[in-house]
Amino acid sequence: MARKRGYDEFMQSMKSLLETGKHSDFKITCGNKTWDVHKAIVCSQSDFFDAATRFGGKKEATEGVLNLPNDDPDIVGCMIQFMYELDYQLPSDKDPGPWWIRMDWRKVGDSPCPDMLAGILKKAWDMSCWKVSAKHMTALAEKHPSLKDKFKFKVIKLEFSLDSIAVMRSIFELYAQWKKDTPDSYAPPINHRDAIIHANVYAIADKYGLLGLKQMVAFKFEESLKLLPPGEEFFEAVTVAFTTTPDTDTTLRNIIAKHVYEEKTISGLYEELDVGMKTTPGLLSNSVQHTGNTIFEPGKEGSHYQGSGSGSGDKEEGNAQTKETSGEAKKDEIAKESS
Repeated sequence: MARKRGYDEFMQSMKSLLETGKHSDFKITCGNKTWDVHKAIVCSQSDFFDAATRFGGKKEATEGVLNLPNDDPDIVGCMIQFMYELDYQLPSDKDPGPWWIRMDWRKVGDSPCPDMLAGILKKAWDMSCWKVSAKHMTALAEKHPSLKDKFKFKVIKLEFSLDSIAVMRSIFELYAQWKKDTPDSYAPPINHRDAIIHANVYAIADKYGLLGLKQMVAFKFEESLKLLPPGEEFFEAVTVAFTTTPDTDTTLRNIIAKHVYEEKTISGLYEELDVGMKTTPGLLSNSVQHTGNTIFEPGKEGSHYQGSGSGSGDKEEGNAQTKETSGEAKKDEIAKESS
């Protein structure tokens, strides 16, 4: 208890140093943002920053200012926050949820429809729920009190039951109204870009040599995928992961391969997945290698995975609904490895 209290106080003091800039001896700028940082903290974690302060140009070595013109200010902010706090937060981390409602297709049972048609219907339903349930979450909870028991989860997963049927009927009615309204006026759930941001943070961690940050991002990235529907946000995150890191770094690629396998198992070969497998260099081969399966041929109707392999995802059941406490465990793990 005393050790944890001491650790918490230390981390709070580190957070305060970043927020106040007290005793700062170096500045990092990116876009219109500036961070007053400390060489002892940032240079001890990154050889790039260490070299910049000692062997850089006039602004870095003499004036104590390092500009990162080719990076995204928000992503740089995540990196610097990690250097001080062994963690970084996105806007969604401050929102307790729930963010949206979806069906837990693993517990619904087999569909009487052909595999491809069933997959298309499942994906269409999830995408319908994506914005509609996010906008009307309060109204849905008032109409269906059983939902309030699930408000401790970021995403509410419905199993097949009479209550669930009633909830889905309400969402269907709201969806009909949404189609009459202006669909673009419905904001997506707050977490809709989380996986994309995590992939970019991983890229900048790789760029500046922050191994601990890469470990943290991999954990966050995998968790964020479980909270997304199979839509364009996922494939944008895939593109970032496959184009901003070297081919030899397979951490995010293996996470994506597992997720793709599970999506194919649940939703079939829907159009975006088909296109993604065709157009993302390395996605198909990485998926085959990581899952240990002969993966489907993109664009071939009725194709499917063969073999047992890993990645069916059954053991991951329910992870998307756990409270956000595992991030703290990961932070402690990184802290121990760094000590």
